[in-house]
Amino acid sequence: MLGQERLRLLIPKWRDSSKTIESGEVSSLHSTELVGQDYPVQDEIVLRKLDEWQREKSVHRAADLIVSAWASSLNPLITPGLTEAAEFIVNASESASPIARASAAALIGIPNIRVSTEHQSQEDDQIDREPRLRSRAKAARNLTRRQPRDSFSWVDLGRMQAALGQDFAAKRSLEIAVKITDQSRFVLRASAKLHAHLHEPDYALKMLQRSDLTPFDPWLMATEISVSELAEKPSRFASKGRRFVQTADVAPYHLSELQAAIATLELKNGKIRRSRKLFNESLAEPNDNVVAQADWASRQISEIEIRQDLLARANMFEVKSARAYLNGDWDSSISASLSWFADDPLSKHSVRSAAFISSMVLGDHVAAERLTLLGMQSHGNDSLLLNEQALFLALQGRVEEAARIHGLQNKQVFTFENHLTHNATGGMILFRAGYTDEGRDAYLNVIAAAKAKSLPWYVSWATLLLAHEEVHARTSQSTEALERLEKVERPYDHKAFSALEQRIRTHQAQYPLIEYPN
Repeated sequence: MLGQERLRLLIPKWRDSSKTIESGEVSSLHSTELVGQDYPVQDEIVLRKLDEWQREKSVHRAADLIVSAWASSLNPLITPGLTEAAEFIVNASESASPIARASAAALIGIPNIRVSTEHQSQEDDQIDREPRLRSRAKAARNLTRRQPRDSFSWVDLGRMQAALGQDFAAKRSLEIAVKITDQSRFVLRASAKLHAHLHEPDYALKMLQRSDLTPFDPWLMATEISVSELAEKPSRFASKGRRFVQTADVAPYHLSELQAAIATLELKNGKIRRSRKLFNESLAEPNDNVVAQADWASRQISEIEIRQDLLARANMFEVKSARAYLNGDWDSSISASLSWFADDPLSKHSVRSAAFISSMVLGDHVAAERLTLLGMQSHGNDSLLLNEQALFLALQGRVEEAARIHGLQNKQVFTFENHLTHNATGGMILFRAGYTDEGRDAYLNVIAAAKAKSLPWYVSWATLLLAHEEVHARTSQSTEALERLEKVERPYDHKAFSALEQRIRTHQAQYPLIEYPN
């Protein structure tokens, strides 16, 4: 089961460095005034590195300078030496990496220096993506060999390694990137994303809180607030972030993630009016992550207004996936989910959503299994994905395989909701193995436990899947199960719920003596 809509946190999207440069997420804040606060730290770092470049005019000195300059408030066109260093990199076509050249060119406004970016792949490309990821990892590795002090290349290599499930190698690559440039917004956010993905939020939180840049950078403050929630620890920068969004003379785009992160915190703490105000302010000039966050919040509280023009912007895959799913546009939701996964290869919820629709709505359990295996490439033995793989195997009648996969899950890290989904899948496996009484008891126990904890989504979907299995097994309690289904609350994803319910009722009516198809 996909799950009751979860608390969404504003963990950064991790795109390759060229896309991140194009998005403007690593560009200068260009603050003209910070009320009651100087902005010395990053500028001082840039000036120090500028002095080092003047004394040693090498590619690695210039590249290190350019990376730091992106997050400073210094104007490169009027800062002596900065433009010279950028032009030095741009012209070093033989010794500088394409990423470094593109970064330097973008900093000083030189057009037509680009790194070819990843295209957005649809389902066939994603299913067979491993050779392409390995090719990109090899290319990134070659760049790090050519320029071992190019932190952006190390980050891009780590991203490909993480997508391939090479966790240790990815951590090493990001550690090298941080050692090279520990005051880069892009490097720090990528490292935080990786450690959040690896279930190490404490490491990410400590890194962010120790950085001299975080207190002055709204992107890093936003990340620290969200990672704090993930680690279930208090944020050191929530209060400072609240003051920052009120006083900083910073372009709205650079404030959007911080506003949305604080809005999410206020929503969790029950401060609805403050949360709504901040979410609407964050939508003045947001990136796709903020739009997805606001879209999620709009299903929790009213009067959050997302302009239609925002949905037409680049990379809005997550919000398009969610909206198409809730509207019952299954093909569009799957397509957007796969584009989301191509854009953010560490997002397991993208493939989970596509797999859930494929199985529960469209009845294609083979496609659902393939999608789940795809997600496990970068998420290893993730309990949610293992549970769903077992579910899709059981629905194919591959009961022994389903039972084996079901037993691999690590119950020690389960939440209460994880236990519900695990036990419901266990009920499915028992039904498919012919133990209908035991399977029924498992489902009824899940329903009772979910009711006791006021988790209506789990009550509704467990009741629906129990009816599915009663009809499939042609038990004497099929009719009672369908009658029970009429009394449950329709969940938030009622169109998907209704689509499966209709399939069950149609086959029960038309083929009462024939086994219900998978």
